[in-house]
Amino acid sequence: MTKKLLDYISYMIDDKKLASCLCVAYGGLYHDNFFCVGTLSDNSNQLVNKDSIFDLSSVSKFFTLIVVFKVIELKKLSLDDIVYDLDNRFINLRDLTIEKLLSYQVELKTSQRLENCNNIEELEQLLFNVTYLNKKGIYSDIPSMIIRIIIEKVMNMDFFSLIEKWIINPCQLENTYLHIPKKKLTNTVSNNNEHRIINGQFITFDNINKGICNDGKARIFKNNKFAGHAGIFSSISDMSKLCKYFLNNKLLTQETIEKLGINKTGEKIEDSYTKYFGYLCYSKHPIRKFSEIHSLLSDCSIAFGGYTGNQLTIDPINKIYIFLASNRCHNRITQIIPEKDIQQYIIKNNDIDLVKFQNKEYIYTKNFVYIRDNLIIDPIVNEILKKV
Repeated sequence: MTKKLLDYISYMIDDKKLASCLCVAYGGLYHDNFFCVGTLSDNSNQLVNKDSIFDLSSVSKFFTLIVVFKVIELKKLSLDDIVYDLDNRFINLRDLTIEKLLSYQVELKTSQRLENCNNIEELEQLLFNVTYLNKKGIYSDIPSMIIRIIIEKVMNMDFFSLIEKWIINPCQLENTYLHIPKKKLTNTVSNNNEHRIINGQFITFDNINKGICNDGKARIFKNNKFAGHAGIFSSISDMSKLCKYFLNNKLLTQETIEKLGINKTGEKIEDSYTKYFGYLCYSKHPIRKFSEIHSLLSDCSIAFGGYTGNQLTIDPINKIYIFLASNRCHNRITQIIPEKDIQQYIIKNNDIDLVKFQNKEYIYTKNFVYIRDNLIIDPIVNEILKKV
């Protein structure tokens, strides 16, 4: 990683407070590189390192994807199977194939928000009654939650036990958990300290303990069971191991891997595009601004974005990966109320929206994804591709 890029990342973390920390792992089949800057939380002096543990949020879907296609490779499941035929508790999914479920080719709806459920049983009952519309490109956590239930029934085994059997154990992952051991909490990144400006006051929300996942639906499972879409914790060192195993075809065959990211939903309609998805992942969009995947990477690349500030991209053709871990959603200015007062706080600096409050400057995280792509991920990918 170039000194210019390292300096810029440090500037955004240490000076402008994009997040309390940022850790990056990138490499290929047989090499890896790590970069870490910042502290475990705003209120900590402990520096993050490659073994610091992050809430992966929706990057957890990568684990789900691997398990599902391992079951398919074992011929225990087919993309042509009907959801209802596999589990007749899904009473409204009598015509929905696994193919359409996994590739976001339908819009799934529940009668109420899942995160408002009181327990797992109540949540799963809502899933069993889910309905769908034939509408492509609607991102949702529900497909991952449904396929978790189906896989457990097909394999007669707990889903996270399959993750341990097929991923964690063979990859020798040492910091990947559903429930973080107490001794590891000392090196776990905090999801606390969401900052907002409300009615002219700087307010800090501080209600999620270390080791408790951010996602409300996954929290209902209380670390006892994997929800399917979120809830896994890991480090950049472990994710690097996982990516190298994946790229070396030690988890799935190359034939399977090259199919995962092929666009199933995206298309141009007049002057706009629908979203581009593969199986439980983002696929490459033709317009870089709207793509989770760098324009120079292959069309078979897959990507996952996590609400807690994480991003994973893997290119199975060029055999490279990049994983970025952060805790941005709960560390910078995420909301300013009332809306009419926003402009008195926002100032411009090289196309980055900054919030100035009480003589301090913060990056306004509504623009986090574009900042992340343009100023961090793209330069790293460019550097990797030069080496390739």
